[in-house]
Amino acid sequence: MQDFDMIKLLNLMPLHVYWKDKNGVYAGCNLAQARIFGCISPSEVIGKTDFQLSSDISLAQSWIQNDKKIMQSGNPMVVEEKGIVNNHELIVLSYKAPFRDEFGEIAGIIGISMDITAEKKNQEKLQTEKNKTQLALDNIIARLPGHVYWMDNNNHYLGCNDLHAESAGLESRYQVIGKTNADMAWAEKTEFLNAINEKVRTTKEEFCEEETVKLADGIERTFLSRKTPLLDEYENVVGVLGISFDITDRKQMEEELIKSKNAAEAAARAKTEFLANMSHDMKTPLTGVVGMADLMAHDNSAREIDRQRAEAIYACGLQAVSLFDSCLELSKMELSEWATKTEIFSLQKLCDDICALFSPKAQTKGISLKLEYDYALPHSVEGHRESLYRVLLNLVGNALKFTERGSVTLRAVFIRHSDSQHIDVELHVQDTGIGIPDDKHQIIFEKLRRLTPAYEGKIEGSGIGLYIVDQYVKRMGGTIKISSRVGEGSIFIVALPLKTTSFQNAFTEAPLEVVRQNNVTPLQQHRPHILLVEDMELIQYVTKILLSDAGFTVDIAATGKEALEKFASQKYDLIYMDIGLPDIDGYAVTQEMRQIEMKTKAEKTPIIALTGHGVVDVQAFCGTAGMQGVFSKPLTREQAEKVWQRYGQNELVNVPGLTIL
Repeated sequence: MQDFDMIKLLNLMPLHVYWKDKNGVYAGCNLAQARIFGCISPSEVIGKTDFQLSSDISLAQSWIQNDKKIMQSGNPMVVEEKGIVNNHELIVLSYKAPFRDEFGEIAGIIGISMDITAEKKNQEKLQTEKNKTQLALDNIIARLPGHVYWMDNNNHYLGCNDLHAESAGLESRYQVIGKTNADMAWAEKTEFLNAINEKVRTTKEEFCEEETVKLADGIERTFLSRKTPLLDEYENVVGVLGISFDITDRKQMEEELIKSKNAAEAAARAKTEFLANMSHDMKTPLTGVVGMADLMAHDNSAREIDRQRAEAIYACGLQAVSLFDSCLELSKMELSEWATKTEIFSLQKLCDDICALFSPKAQTKGISLKLEYDYALPHSVEGHRESLYRVLLNLVGNALKFTERGSVTLRAVFIRHSDSQHIDVELHVQDTGIGIPDDKHQIIFEKLRRLTPAYEGKIEGSGIGLYIVDQYVKRMGGTIKISSRVGEGSIFIVALPLKTTSFQNAFTEAPLEVVRQNNVTPLQQHRPHILLVEDMELIQYVTKILLSDAGFTVDIAATGKEALEKFASQKYDLIYMDIGLPDIDGYAVTQEMRQIEMKTKAEKTPIIALTGHGVVDVQAFCGTAGMQGVFSKPLTREQAEKVWQRYGQNELVNVPGLTIL
């Protein structure tokens, strides 16, 4: 009904209304325009050009030239045009303007033409009609939405619409003529506004800018202003045309949305920080429990049944420590604190380390643990080794956990060279375990999602591990997918891009996680002198007994100041440094110790950090401070003995759980 009324209205108008595309083809017109060409319906005009419709080629040429000027300049034009109707000359006053498509490109012109033939014959009538036409156009401009204004090259106003005059505190829009921005309520913004005008005039390009100004009512408002150059018939810039829309309410809404978003993110961070703090605080006393259980399990004077009970406590404690480590890792990841440097490493050795780490567990369960390595892969690659290690550690650990018989296979496959310096690699972890239902393949990567609720006790897991795996893989630029059938097993496929390198030296990276083993090497008769810097009394007690039983002489410092005093007074073979001390943090203590060594020209003492936080979070600071490695608490006897082999006896051995700096 609306379309019909508009067409009817156009046909009733005493004006010729038409619109053409940029090729001069009529896209529409009203009945009056159609009759100029001797047509009885606008449909006979649509799709044709002026050349096809007019019997006078020269007249058609003049119309087309006017249309081209308008489209080239991008500005409207008022022009007198001639035509022939029923062998009589027709004179029309045409207002033509370009119209733009959704991308801001000129798509054609729209024209309104008024028959002024009679007025031309009668000058007085013509003037009257011209005045009426001008008045109509003037009224249209006056009532246009938004703030419309135009200025000369000296930034003097030539005119504006009613809304702009009202905002300036003027009684009439004609009062703006001759004024400058310095005469307006927004005078303090004169330099800024004039600079934009100058840019438009100089570049001859349309310019869009947000402008915040104070209006006559004293209220500051924000406008989105679009300004374009005004050109004369010779394409010379004679001024600037501006249209500004008040977007203050929209800006305020955006600011409120940003505040709400920030508040929501702050709440999420607070929750995550709480999780991290709780995990750390609970892990600290648990370290003492695990350490005591470890001591009892190695106490040859204890009854066998007591050692077995201690073993059970130790195993449960390590499982809880692993859960808290996952919580810490999750919290840091959600706080966008995940960071890991790329390094050159041997992919084959990394896979070997993973299999060596889980070999005792596989043997205990009677499961075959295999590594299949594609030797088309280069000897060395560059990438996020620590992240990849954690991904494989989790996947292989899960495979062993949920496989009771059969095998677990870690497979490294070369896919292709993506370019001269990069390769695509796939890492498969395949098992013959319980399998995963089809409808669970995607949700297992969601945070805190388990296959079954914890209270049912059917399947172990926290619902964190695979979420962290998925996040690590994505941040390394890779993908992970799963293929599985219930009762037959699963295969996880990690696809990663890695950088190739010509580096061919041997690699001695240590695994990043702890696996408890019993085949430790006893110390020689010399009892190394160790300084343990730790403020928690329970951990002091447990760690000192553990180190003493392993053959070390141990001094304890509960504060950073005490540690520096002991270090300055005697020589230590090795130092274990807690990070969170009550007076000076472990980083600063280590830096001061290195300064003392430089001044006295003493040999550098190996310093190993002990932290209740995630290793990834502190390793950069530890390395900068001058430490050799980082352990996540608790420290075990096996680790202590391996550390001494590496740093005290210079043996090239892997130290379970040690991140070497």
